Amino acid sequence: MSLVQTLQHSQEKQRLFEYFVVQLDKWKMSVSNISNAPFTKLQLQKLLFLTAAQDATEQNHPMLDMFDRFYALKYGPVEMDIYDAMTQGSFKALYFGERFCVIDKEKTGFFNSIPEDQKTMVDNAICLLKKRNPAYILKSPFELVEITHGWTVWQIAMIMADMSNSKMERMTTSDICKSTQKIY
Repeated sequence: MSLVQTLQHSQEKQRLFEYFVVQLDKWKMSVSNISNAPFTKLQLQKLLFLTAAQDATEQNHPMLDMFDRFYALKYGPVEMDIYDAMTQGSFKALYFGERFCVIDKEKTGFFNSIPEDQKTMVDNAICLLKKRNPAYILKSPFELVEITHGWTVWQIAMIMADMSNSKMERMTTSDICKSTQKIY
């Protein structure tokens, strides 16, 4: 991938993540009496992993084609491009403070420029996660951490990280798809 293609992919990924977060917020508001309860960075990272990885196979893994840089870290899987964007403030409509995400809904007009097939992919994946458990969206950050720690792909990657004295290890799309234990 050329530098221009890499930058373009990164920007598309960030915009699609913003769309993802707004859709999660709609889900949360539909099942919760708590208005404006913000997501934490940790919650969003775990929900992104679970949404992207669920039902992914070697032949069919559309969200993992976009969100393609997951690493195993102490608190579970993290999509590093999204993590970096959270840290650097690279989003148009999302703002990350110390812990929480704030959505500026007045700046979501760019969603019209996201291809419909990408929005549909996200909507369908969220719908599938919602069917697994409608209250999933209300889980605490550490409940989500415990769930992702049950995935063998994360467990194996952390063993590899420990063996190489590293704090993280790459989890490829293939590794995620082949995970023998997938907890929800």
